[in-house]
Amino acid sequence: MSAVDMHDSPIHSRVLSIGDAAYALACWRDPGGQRALYAAVQRSVESLLLALLCEESTSSHPFDQRDGQLQLVMFERVPDAERALAAFGFQEKEPSDLDETLRHIRGEASRAGRPVPDAPVQCFEASVAQSHDRAVRAAQSVATTKDRWGDRPGAPFRRLVHHLRARGVSLGPDHQSIRTLEDLFVSKRSGVIRWMPPPLFLALCDALAVVAAQAHEVRVEYAASDSAEDAVPPMIRVPSAEGFIYVPLGLHVLRWCIMPLRADEPVDSLADWLEHQFEAGSPSNNSRSDS
Repeated sequence: MSAVDMHDSPIHSRVLSIGDAAYALACWRDPGGQRALYAAVQRSVESLLLALLCEESTSSHPFDQRDGQLQLVMFERVPDAERALAAFGFQEKEPSDLDETLRHIRGEASRAGRPVPDAPVQCFEASVAQSHDRAVRAAQSVATTKDRWGDRPGAPFRRLVHHLRARGVSLGPDHQSIRTLEDLFVSKRSGVIRWMPPPLFLALCDALAVVAAQAHEVRVEYAASDSAEDAVPPMIRVPSAEGFIYVPLGLHVLRWCIMPLRADEPVDSLADWLEHQFEAGSPSNNSRSDS
């Protein structure tokens, strides 16, 4: 993105890495009120998390072993920003608590030819809760250098089935198995981003595709990456009378299983969502959203 483009964008296009377990967003100006702020931050946060979750399946991320942070630094006040940002787990912080982050942001602004900003008007931080040990062990068991989304459909789920069978848990291509995976690996903790190791994220998305194909008897095609370097977020397409319907499984799993829960928020199972998607033989597009 050019310097001119960056000046026009209320939120900086690049998320900054701060150390090995923190990331920062910079909001240069009011994007147009609370709703616009929510939409802009949602795009940035979801894009970041999907990119991290779609890294090579053998990658180990610091969030697997320790809690992390996602930070947002604002240089122009937005009315009721706290309400817009609560869905992402953001809580207000004193700017003095984020000195290192502010140094990175000022350096980024200077490199991009943007006037170095004055002191921020508000700072926020969201906690990224590390994976629990059971999830890390499962991820290590199913990880392989061979798998990116679409390379070998069904293989990540099969490896997870074998891993759990050795521990007395039986899985099959059915909705109850999706519920079992959620019970085992999806945190119910509220107010935090609930990290999941990338290999386990891939296997859960693969499980959804397998169950869609076998339990609902539909033809499922995986959207694979055309690049040897770049992984794509998990997505399938299903034939329909009008052509193909695309289902962004990665985005669904991100919103259901990883983005923060509100306290006492009831959330349906991914299995219920999948059943609803395919109850008429073709998918709809209903993501959990906090808007």
